[in-house]
Amino acid sequence: MTVTGIFGVPGAGLENQDFARNIGTAKAGAKFEKRTAKVLNELSKQCAVLHDVRIPLAGVKANMDHIVVAGKHVMLIDTKGWSKGFYWTLPGLGTFHGVKRALYVDKPLSMAHNAFGDLLRADGEVSTPTIAVWGSDGDVNVRHVRVVGANVIEASTLRTAVRKFVLRHGEGHADRQVVQKLLPFVVKS
Repeated sequence: MTVTGIFGVPGAGLENQDFARNIGTAKAGAKFEKRTAKVLNELSKQCAVLHDVRIPLAGVKANMDHIVVAGKHVMLIDTKGWSKGFYWTLPGLGTFHGVKRALYVDKPLSMAHNAFGDLLRADGEVSTPTIAVWGSDGDVNVRHVRVVGANVIEASTLRTAVRKFVLRHGEGHADRQVVQKLLPFVVKS
């Protein structure tokens, strides 16, 4: 049995959160999550799109901004809004925005990847997470950014990346059992 459609509300997990530096940071995050959602929702007749999904680990309040399910395959997507400019990673030293160290970039998504993998076990396969970066005040270049356990892309290429994922793994449907296992973790707005 298969399913397609949109589940959840983008940015819902950013409401009333104390992790953000300030209310402006939370609002900006929600704005970029809604931009990503618009791109993903356009593909929802060919897959299942879930927004704002809690990481299935006891005591963990973190979430995955978006999940796309095509067939039995799951694509985790984290949305970011970074200042315009060129970003690059120097192995062993980290990621830089121009010549300034960008500590906020080097946060691995391995915990989320492993947790969703454990949740789905034999029912589904979780791909390497994707970080989609929007320029908050202009264009960003992230072609030379390397984050452990994640693919980093410019949000302008997101539609193409997700479309390829959907075509490769099950255009026109998402496995109902995989979606059913994820739905209890969708944040209710």
